[in-house]
Amino acid sequence: MVRKNNLVGYTLLEMIIVLGIFMVLILLAYRPIKITWQNYEERQFIKNFERKWNQSTIKSIQEEKHTNVYFYHDLVRFSEYNKDRTTNDYEFSYPSTMHGDTNIVKISDNGSVTPKTIKIFSSLGRRYVFVFQMGYGAKYYVKTYQ
Repeated sequence: MVRKNNLVGYTLLEMIIVLGIFMVLILLAYRPIKITWQNYEERQFIKNFERKWNQSTIKSIQEEKHTNVYFYHDLVRFSEYNKDRTTNDYEFSYPSTMHGDTNIVKISDNGSVTPKTIKIFSSLGRRYVFVFQMGYGAKYYVKTYQ
């Protein structure tokens, strides 16, 4: 009796078709994943700014030193001026989708803020408007426009 060896498996053509379908699915999912990641980066930037702003205002009042917040085209710098005329700088960059106006917001040693409106633009179709209110307490709010 002759015995046949029947092996079950995929042919090369079937494997190429499966890989092709897989690559098409990856290419279709790339753009939504990229947009989701860019939205996340923008939210993180806003949260980082809020955290550092709150730290700087509290530190300005407690340690009686003033802080300047510099808005550049591609980054934000917090410069805390000590009594011995040295500075502590903290800066972080905008996400790749954002760019802003150049401006300065000053937090005095008693916690008051110079009134300013600063616009930051996003390539995702948003515009963030930071409105810094004059007076004690270093308050601000952010408006987001689509």
